[in-house]
Amino acid sequence: MFSISGPVREEETYIGWKAEYLEFAVLESYIDIQNKENQKLKVVFIDGSLYSRFMLPIFESTVVGDEYFILKYLELYYKVLNETKKKIFYY
Repeated sequence: MFSISGPVREEETYIGWKAEYLEFAVLESYIDIQNKENQKLKVVFIDGSLYSRFMLPIFESTVVGDEYFILKYLELYYKVLNETKKKIFYY
């Protein structure tokens, strides 16, 4: 349960960010396992919303107590994309 100080649309955006954050966290765990086991990353499916998220303006959350969640979100977003980029092979 959380309290929001803004419009309903921002609440929906916040919930979407949280869902995407969980997707990134799962992908980060997968990449970490690959790194620890010294395996090559074979396949990673990345949702098309990653690009659209990158193109949207950044604004702080109106959820009380989690106003700066977007910074944590973007940090994980960057980390996952950076780690994935390191593993790409160009033919």
